[in-house]
Amino acid sequence: MHNRPISRRLLAVLFLISLCEGFASSQPRRDDLKNRYDSIEVTPFTIQQGIDFPAEYMQSMMVGVIKDLRRTNKFKHVLTQGEAQQSDDARTIQLLGIVTQYKHGSRGKRLVAIGLAGDTKIVAHVKFIDKATGKVLVEADVDGQIYTGLLGGSPKGAPTGIGKDVAKIAKKVFF
Repeated sequence: MHNRPISRRLLAVLFLISLCEGFASSQPRRDDLKNRYDSIEVTPFTIQQGIDFPAEYMQSMMVGVIKDLRRTNKFKHVLTQGEAQQSDDARTIQLLGIVTQYKHGSRGKRLVAIGLAGDTKIVAHVKFIDKATGKVLVEADVDGQIYTGLLGGSPKGAPTGIGKDVAKIAKKVFF
């Protein structure tokens, strides 16, 4: 009689383990993504409703994303949306992003204060998508932040941090 409850527990545990393994195998494994893609298409990021993000920051952020992805020297092609595709979609990642937070900060506060006072911050949620299948490969939040700098630093430096974070993720996950 004592064997029956133990058997049920054992079966329940084995069932849960098999469910977990099934779930884990349905998620993309990052090892499977290594060296599978040779091109990336960068689409212009959007801005979450209610976020007052300056147009010139968006432009410099997108230039920085493309520049930093090219600097990795990992992709054969770093394309902007609408640029002629030189390779097949099967080996192309599409990068989408949305700016979810923006805080302008204060140069004066950065100049006189130590720490995070007056920091400028930009946060974007990015998705790396297999262009051929539309499957999301990786999602992450990336940020650009200015804490300090020469004469308090310029808030215009914050958008460059986004590109550096995007390139770091791409290099780590895909190469």
